[in-house]
Amino acid sequence: SVGASFTEWFTSYVHSVVSGGFPIIREQIFRYVHDKTCVTRTGDIIISVSTSFLPELSSVHPPHYFFSYRIRIEMAKEAMPENACQLDSRYWKITNANGNVEEVQGPGVVGEFPVMRPGNVHEYTSCTTFTTPSGYMEGYYTFHRLSSKKDIFSVPIPRFHMRCPPSRGSAAHMISRSVTATAINAVFFSSKPNILD
Repeated sequence: SVGASFTEWFTSYVHSVVSGGFPIIREQIFRYVHDKTCVTRTGDIIISVSTSFLPELSSVHPPHYFFSYRIRIEMAKEAMPENACQLDSRYWKITNANGNVEEVQGPGVVGEFPVMRPGNVHEYTSCTTFTTPSGYMEGYYTFHRLSSKKDIFSVPIPRFHMRCPPSRGSAAHMISRSVTATAINAVFFSSKPNILD
């Protein structure tokens, strides 16, 4: 029956919100899609990625497609305590649907330098924009062992694709307005956005 299917859908939706699958950011619920192939493990560090397209912050004219992504960094529970480490920097290679490439690197992630110990999880959300309806990102994090700052290693971030979903109507109907950087700041972030962290 319709009632049973609605109850099932609603229960699933609430579970996704409560469990953090659909996070609440500035009183808005966002739906992130996790591609199970977007997981890498390097030594004791596991990286996984989920993405979300934000039509309310996107426009067709001029082309401005706004995506958010969530990164989960985890140190395996079975890791040895002496393998504890700290994230130092990030590197991104961003490619749009036309094959145009941009490279970004910098210290930390969203202003943080998380320390990873066995069983620890660090998650953060950031964003990027494309002038095409799709694109992808990949890169790596650089860590150092807490026992020695000279023991530096890199952890690859799996390639993840971001796509504007197909719409029943035109793209112009789905994305009804242009959004300025000021509006993005006001709607999505409490302060300056940490784009490409």
